[in-house]
Amino acid sequence: TADKIVTQIRDMDKNRELKFFMMEVFEYFGIDVEPVDEHIYHLKPTLRFNEEFCWLHDGGDLTVTFDRSTAVAREDLTFLSWDHPMVIGSIEMLLGTEKGNCAFAAIEYEYDQSIIPEMLKKNRLLAKKETESLVKKCLEKMTKQLGHEISRLRVLSEINPNIRKEEIEFLVNEKKVLYDYISRSRLRLDAVRVIISGNLGFAQK
Repeated sequence: TADKIVTQIRDMDKNRELKFFMMEVFEYFGIDVEPVDEHIYHLKPTLRFNEEFCWLHDGGDLTVTFDRSTAVAREDLTFLSWDHPMVIGSIEMLLGTEKGNCAFAAIEYEYDQSIIPEMLKKNRLLAKKETESLVKKCLEKMTKQLGHEISRLRVLSEINPNIRKEEIEFLVNEKKVLYDYISRSRLRLDAVRVIISGNLGFAQK
């Protein structure tokens, strides 16, 4: 029903995961975040600004909000949601380059040359298991979010002629495409760097 869809949208808006994620993104790409009030933030490039973050055009400023009600009341603000190009692009930049797919671990015990191959073998098995779980969760989350949005637009289209059929068809197609891409997701090991500290006499044998 329409009331159920409205409730679901409100619950999604209360979720703060997107805000926390984007704050980390802004920090990583050298963007200063200045709170204007409780729901409004002013973005400004710092000296560490990474030009790859193209949504601050020509190094300019941008004022954003993660709150839907605030965005409705203030048309001059950029409303950031999970389907906003800035958010989608940020995720793609992090996942598509070495910037967002690096992991670090420190192990303290006596070195044995047979350890590395065995570690890689076990890590691949663990990664495969973890990937299957992550893919399942991502599919469920995407299906739920886009499903809600599609249902919402369909309900609104019955009373609002401004909701075009093409908009709904676009989301339906996007849902199918995302399902296909997410289903084929896999972990990729680009490289392993091993740093050994201590007595290196064994390495010369």
